[in-house]
This record gives sequence, C-alpha cells and structure tokens, in this order.
Amino acid sequence: MSSYYDIDFTELSLRYPELSRHFIADTNKYDLNSNDAIIDLTKAILDYKFNLKINLNKNKLCPRIPNRLEYLKFIKELPLQSKQNDELYIIDVGTGHSVIYPLLGCRFFQNCKFIGTDIDQSSIQEAIENVKLNNLDNRIKIYLNLANDDFFNLSKYGLMTNVNDVNNNIITICNPPFYSSLQEIEAKKTAKFQIKKYYSPITQNEFVTIGGEYHFIVKMINESLQLKNKITWYTSLVGNFSNLELLVKYLKQNNIPNYFVKALLPSNKFKNNKVTQRWIIGWCFHGLKIRNSIIYKNSPNLKKFNQINEFNIPLNSYWDLNQLIETSLNKLNYKGELYRIDDSKLEIQFPGNVWSRTFRRKFETHVNNRHPNDNDHNDNNDDDKDVHRGAVKRTKLQLANDQDFTIFLIEMRKNSITIFWKYGFNYKIFESFCGFIKRLVDG
Repeated sequence: MSSYYDIDFTELSLRYPELSRHFIADTNKYDLNSNDAIIDLTKAILDYKFNLKINLNKNKLCPRIPNRLEYLKFIKELPLQSKQNDELYIIDVGTGHSVIYPLLGCRFFQNCKFIGTDIDQSSIQEAIENVKLNNLDNRIKIYLNLANDDFFNLSKYGLMTNVNDVNNNIITICNPPFYSSLQEIEAKKTAKFQIKKYYSPITQNEFVTIGGEYHFIVKMINESLQLKNKITWYTSLVGNFSNLELLVKYLKQNNIPNYFVKALLPSNKFKNNKVTQRWIIGWCFHGLKIRNSIIYKNSPNLKKFNQINEFNIPLNSYWDLNQLIETSLNKLNYKGELYRIDDSKLEIQFPGNVWSRTFRRKFETHVNNRHPNDNDHNDNNDDDKDVHRGAVKRTKLQLANDQDFTIFLIEMRKNSITIFWKYGFNYKIFESFCGFIKRLVDG
C-alpha cells in the first residue's frame, strides 16, 4: 500500500482539478484551514491511493485518513485465536456517515468483513450509500443502534452462531465521542484556535456523550465482561491522556487479564505545528500477548500502562539455540512442546512452572510412589510414558481454564536472548522462566 504521507499537492491537483481552487495565492500552499479544502483533499486521496469513492457531508465530521490508517495498521498486528487466514470480523462502533474504517479496512485486510454501527439515522443512510458506491455490500453491513442499545449485539449482527467457537475472530474498533458537553467542545475549540484556525464541523452525536469518552469506554468494558472470549479483542481510541490511567485502573479492578495502551502517530504529518494526539486502549480475556516492542514503538512513555511481556538477557559469551536446548530445556523432568521456527527462534509450550524446585519435588514424589504392577502407572502404558517424558498434549491452542499454560518465544541474537511471553495468564511463571534462563546463561 502506498504511503498516505507521500503527498505532492501540485501533482494531485493535476489529477483532481477541483483541488486547484484551494491553493493560497501568496504562498502557493494548499489551504489546510478550509473545511471544503479538507473534504476535497480527502476524497481525492481516497480515490488516488485506495481506489475508494466517497460522499462527505459538509456538516459532519470529515475523517482524517492518517489516524484511521495507523489504527487499522495496528489492529493488523493483534494476535488472533486461530489461523491468520480464517475469516475476521471487525465491528466499528460509531462508524459515521463516511464509514471510513470499513472502507479503508477492505483495502487493508484481505479476508475480513465489517459491521458498522451508528445511532444517527441520517448517518446510517449516508454510510449505506458510500458502501454501495464502492460495491462492498458483500463485505460491509451497516446497522442502526438506539442510544441505549448494546454496543456489541452479536445476535443482531448475525455473528452469534459463529462466535460460540472461540476459533472465530472478532475485533472491535471505535472512535468514541470524546466530550461530555457542547460547552467542553467550545472550550477545547478555543484552545485549538490558538494553534490552528481550522476546526471540523461536527454533529453532537459525533463528539458528545454523557460522561464523555471515559464513561463511553467503561460501558464497553462492562459489556465485554459478559461476552468475554466471544470477541477476540476489544479496542477504542482515547482522546484524553488523563483518561488512560482511569481506564487501566478500571480494567484491573475488573480482573481483566490482558490489556494494552498504544500511542498513534500524530494525525497530520504534513503540518509542522502542534497536532492532535490519540491513543488506543485494548483488552481481551484470552492469554495472547502483543509484544511490548510493538506497543512502545515511538511511545516508550506508555510503559506504566502496559504489562511486561518481553525480557532481554545480555550474553557474556556466545550461545546458540542448540546449546540452549541441550543445556537447559532437555534436562527438565517435564519437557514442554518445542517448535523450532528457524536457527535462532524457538517456541516452547509449558503446562506450568516445570523448572521450579517445587515442581521437581512433586514430580520425583510422583515417580517414586508409582507401583510397577499398577495398570494406571505401568511403563507399558503409552499415555503414562508421555506424561513422564513430559509431552504436553496440545496440538491446538486452548484459550480457557488452564491458567498456568504458557507459551514463550525465545529469540537468539549475537549478544543477547529475548524471551517473549506469547501466551499465558500467570505473570509469575513468565518472571520465573526469565530468571531460570538468565541464571543458566550467566553460569
């Protein structure tokens, strides 16, 4: 996909003559402070870069393409519960008249269908027309929700028959109303005018909700507590940095095991002045992790909002993967399942903290107490052999019940080892395994 940011306004205006009227005579620069200019530019870029046609209402929010693209690019990084080529569903809460996320998403995801919802009847009709304009009726469905309806009405969207199987993937996205009142908008608008003149027209439904974005997202979290793994990832944009700490606190209070906060890149790279910052908050009820290195890219200040799932161990001497396996993993009484990805990467699955002294003692006690003539513990019993060799019989990732089941990805580099906690619920097991490997390589 070509970069949205590679914009030559002069060249673009030759392809789309309607842009020419928006150049400022004195500077010959494109007027980014005009609503009409922004609308014409957005329509031109969507057509030129993504082969998308769109009708935009001058009295409603004109979507900024860069932030939408960054959000979708990040969503594509989220680990899924089954094979990557399985069908993915994305629910866009508050899709708006432009239905911009589903339209862009159809260009961004090959095997994905979208559900767009909104509470505004006129926006629903305009969204349906924009979908038809691009012949995407088979991939995008639009639904009207009432103000008090659930955000994630899976039965209404025709998804309930599928999501009983946790191998289906559903991700939710949302650009929520950020403000609690029109007065708050005016106050923020006045502050923004000190930086830039342009401020997009909006309707009240697009930017205002009772309690602001915090209460809007809390309602999502409360719904997710009922649905849990029927949706793979729940995500939303956040516009107010101060709400991040409150939302993470609420997730923790509700014992939600897996969450993240990610910063989006600034929404307007071709402007030099101050721009609006947005963040993504996401959570789930399974054990799959998204790497810290992805979360922290361009935003290391968000570490306090995220769980640690990567650990780097410096090496004082050379180690290779074979050496690590022979020295440590093969000597465990209860081995995990090993999947060698290449010469430097190894995925390993454990049923728990099998390297600990506590486990070794329990294992030795179990072996010593076995009766040689006991059919349930006979060496001729193939299943029993598997148990005592430590084979973890998991050919498919199980996403429920076993709180100690853990998957690590070990990456060998020239001067270090990186351990990525790929799946699991028990942080102490991750911490313990990192300590086990560190003690080993430190000698």
